[in-house]
Amino acid sequence: MTALTIRMGSAGTAEPYGALIGADDLNNTIIGGTNAWSASYRFRASESSALNAMNHYIIGLAEDTSGAYAKGTGGTFRYSLQSDDGSANHFPSGSVLATQDLDMTSVDGAQVLLTWASPATLTAGTLYHIVVTNIDGTPTANYVSLDGTFQFATVSLPVQPRYADVDWHQLDRIGAGAWQENQRGDGSYITPIASLNYANGGHQGMGYIETWGRGGSDGYNTCDGTIKLREAFTVSGGDRTVTSVHIRLARTSGTGALSLRLETSGNSEIETVTIAAASIATASKGGGGHGQGEAWYSVAFASSHVLANGSSYNLVLSTTAGTEYWCVCIRKGASYGYDSASYYNDGHAQIATDGSTWANVKALTGATSAEGDLQFYFEGT
Repeated sequence: MTALTIRMGSAGTAEPYGALIGADDLNNTIIGGTNAWSASYRFRASESSALNAMNHYIIGLAEDTSGAYAKGTGGTFRYSLQSDDGSANHFPSGSVLATQDLDMTSVDGAQVLLTWASPATLTAGTLYHIVVTNIDGTPTANYVSLDGTFQFATVSLPVQPRYADVDWHQLDRIGAGAWQENQRGDGSYITPIASLNYANGGHQGMGYIETWGRGGSDGYNTCDGTIKLREAFTVSGGDRTVTSVHIRLARTSGTGALSLRLETSGNSEIETVTIAAASIATASKGGGGHGQGEAWYSVAFASSHVLANGSSYNLVLSTTAGTEYWCVCIRKGASYGYDSASYYNDGHAQIATDGSTWANVKALTGATSAEGDLQFYFEGT
């Protein structure tokens, strides 16, 4: 590729429109620790401008007191902006364009802003790496963790519909060993949670910071013969012509088809399409509360539909009695300073537990929130 692929659905183009991000849960990558981990955020620059700062997610000392993901003083991270090596694997070259150290003693949480004192100027369409290492004198005893969204080994390529796989990805390595595509070695995939801020005012990144309704005993974020889910949205940036819809979920029981109804905000039907139950893989909602088993599924509309700029719509998910589908929602980091360019800002996910009374989905705290999205997108002509 010669240019960055950011597929958020630009007005007047055939680019997809929606969240375009899939996630099963969060992944914690210890930087340092007994395995001497380091990480690289590989990205294709969206701007020809100086890269001033990066907002990203760290599990710090206050957030994890068990020592599993954070310990001691937290250490000191060195962020080295490097060029790509140009190989087929696209690993860091070792050629440092800018560097900045950050003391982790008091750093914690989903909003950590790194600012380069001497930023490097990047070229749009070019691959770069932000390599993160722990330069503490005793990194086995003093460390914290980077957080990224995670998909299990059942993921299909491209991993994130929003990006080409090479354009936004976390690499890992142990000590001075070789870089690898994922630290588990099983085909699973980590997507960096980060928003890059350029001197010219441009932004890029992936700003979804949590998964909601991951399973367990509450049964939340499912649709069955009674419960329905929807994404309520208001189109921005121009009209969108859509010809198909994509949804990421799993089937937990039953043989009823999944119904996807596109309607106006006043509940007038535009078109309803279905996906046969047999086409959707089954999964258990256990597994420690993770979202494993979910995958992308798509269906074409019988005809194209224009979603008018400034107008509001719903995408409603439902099924028949005796069948249940499980949809993990993803949380945009709006309240943590992630720029709106890094997530879908036109809508939010809602649930009707009685089939007709709609409320925003619940956050991990149990409170309803407008920061959740279904894992979905439309494609157009």
